[in-house]
Amino acid sequence: MGTFSSIFAPTIDNDEGLKIVLDILGLGFALMAAPIWNIALKEAKIVSDNTLGAIKDTINPIVSNGVTLIKDTSDATQELNNQNALDTNMGNMVGLWESTMSTYASDLFNGTDTNSLFNVIKNGQMISYDKGDLTGETIIGYVAGAIFARLIPAAWQLSNANLGTLIIDSQTPCGTVNPLPKDIDPTVGSKNWVCVNNGLYYLLGATGQSRNCLVSRYGTECYNNVYSALPGVDQLNNPQFGGITLQDLVIGSVNSYNASGNKNGGKAADPSDASTLSDLYDNSVRTAGVIQIPVCTVDEARNNWNTWSSGGQKSANYPCS
Repeated sequence: MGTFSSIFAPTIDNDEGLKIVLDILGLGFALMAAPIWNIALKEAKIVSDNTLGAIKDTINPIVSNGVTLIKDTSDATQELNNQNALDTNMGNMVGLWESTMSTYASDLFNGTDTNSLFNVIKNGQMISYDKGDLTGETIIGYVAGAIFARLIPAAWQLSNANLGTLIIDSQTPCGTVNPLPKDIDPTVGSKNWVCVNNGLYYLLGATGQSRNCLVSRYGTECYNNVYSALPGVDQLNNPQFGGITLQDLVIGSVNSYNASGNKNGGKAADPSDASTLSDLYDNSVRTAGVIQIPVCTVDEARNNWNTWSSGGQKSANYPCS
């Protein structure tokens, strides 16, 4: 985690780091637990036809109960606090996930939660259980993916470096070469674009001041700064950071934007909601409400960037609106 901080969030303080961890706590648990249970129950052939719908019906209450447990546990307020560095709080959070799984397993078999146990074993569904491909390495991969899907965007957005993280909708079709030459350096744009529904999007930062001005004996000449690559973006798709890809970040954010009626600042995915859990099985971290980097046109972002650089207030979903 120390490596993560130096790569993605070199200037984030403990208060902002705690916000990130608390943000990940419940939703991250669902992102981690849902695919693990999904694999386990598929391999167990938990239902006769092994349909995805039937598997979801079995997993939903298991994951929802886990989310409730982890939100209600008093350990969360004791283990996660702003006196800890980001890496310490993240380690403690994973420990809370582990203890939550253990608590739920205990409740399942000690008579506390007989209803969930009945739903899992009824009609002899678990008699021929075989763990199949559910290895320790697989579990670690899902844990890492759940953490970094939320951690990477949050670290950029809460950084003291004013990175101005955004996704630019170029309003041009996929295949267009260098559609925004005045705003995006082609060497940067060529490494940070994603095609979504035949539209070209860029993950970049409105970093620093929007304009530079040169003063000479002939007067003052100002020019717009271009959008920048974000720190650590070259480390995406790295197993060390959950294997989260550029495509995950952009597609997930565009899905969130679209699901909110083409607006930023929508609600985060609710892991206690059955329909959200269903989406998590199907779309994982690209589910609407999981990754929420603001999306807007280059003109909208430029206007908000100029306003802030001139001493005005940041927009609600800066640098977008």
